[in-house]
Amino acid sequence: ERGIRALKVPATGSNSTAGSFLHLCWLWGMLCNIKFFYCFSKLVTFADEEKKYLNCKTVD
Repeated sequence: ERGIRALKVPATGSNSTAGSFLHLCWLWGMLCNIKFFYCFSKLVTFADEEKKYLNCKTVD
């Protein structure tokens, strides 16, 4: 449970694609911890790509 609480922190809000994905991931993860951690590992990569994209948009 400590891990799940910690993983809620990166969600930046409902307007963020990564935030929405993390919320879905958390709900899914409540059903099966293995699925959750697999899903979270995908999220980390996805969020990193989104961050780069958002940074580029901000610079423009």
